[in-house]
Amino acid sequence: MIAEKILRRQLKKAKIADLSKITPEQMEKFLALVRENYETYEKERKIMERSIDLSSKEMQALNENLAQKVEEVSELNRTLSRRVEEEVEKNRRKDRQMFQQTRLAQMGEMLSMIAHQWRQPLSAISSVAISMQMKIQLKRFVLADKRQQKEFEDYFLEKIEAIGNYVQYLSHTIDDFRNFFRPNKAKERTTLELLLQKAIDMLHGSYRKNSIAVYQKIENSCEIVTYPNEILQVLLNILKNALDNFRERNIEHPRVEVRLVKRGNTAMLEIEDNGGGIPKMYLSKIFDPYFSTKDEKNGSGLGLYMSKTIVEEHCGGKLEAQNTKEGALFRIILPLSRRET
Repeated sequence: MIAEKILRRQLKKAKIADLSKITPEQMEKFLALVRENYETYEKERKIMERSIDLSSKEMQALNENLAQKVEEVSELNRTLSRRVEEEVEKNRRKDRQMFQQTRLAQMGEMLSMIAHQWRQPLSAISSVAISMQMKIQLKRFVLADKRQQKEFEDYFLEKIEAIGNYVQYLSHTIDDFRNFFRPNKAKERTTLELLLQKAIDMLHGSYRKNSIAVYQKIENSCEIVTYPNEILQVLLNILKNALDNFRERNIEHPRVEVRLVKRGNTAMLEIEDNGGGIPKMYLSKIFDPYFSTKDEKNGSGLGLYMSKTIVEEHCGGKLEAQNTKEGALFRIILPLSRRET
């Protein structure tokens, strides 16, 4: 059918209406048209073959490139999990290093606190010892007299007991600080009230020296399952920041108010001071690493960052800060133990 159509088209071009009446001139013209069309078709065929050949090569190159990309994606998928794990481990190492840096900075502060905690009982021990020495040197007691002998014994027993109490206080102080630096490998059942009291006791000397009043409103004794030393570190950091702020701003009648209450299945602890608050421009940045409103010698910029990391990532809670009319308020929210909910 196609050949007949082509033949009719060529006969029409040669102006041949009837093949039976064709003349030699018409035949010659017809054959010339056929040859011309053949050459045209041949050229087009060769062009088409070359195009097909080029397309085949391009398609082959595309297929090879696609195969390479598929292999690259497959390799990326195979290594992606490993890369993610490596990056997570890098971040964990970074956090551990920052955590250790914070602990070392706090260790220096703790040594200063121990000095304040020990100064009064050591002075008291010295005073008692001097008093006993003077009694003996001045021969205030006549041991031959039974009544005087009894007074002597009672006096010395009283003073020795006082010395024992002071020594016991010093021992407890060292235990508190030593336990603070002992890492918790597992969560423990404790109460926020107990941890709060430990933090206040550890800062008692510094707070008393700077005439800082502490008011506690404990509505509930909230039992939690957590890392006690880490939460203690958070409490110490917030209370120590308040102390530093009072000193820097020379606040008159400084005070800290602490409120502990249950809220549903969580424990909420608020620590509020009257130290003038956090500048608004810094309020959104105080939990950023290496950000500090203190001068370089007094602040590393890691305390609040690590506190937020401890509360929110290690203990599943929340730490937030806001300004009040007189100062700053830090709010710690932690999940209660199951038997408390």
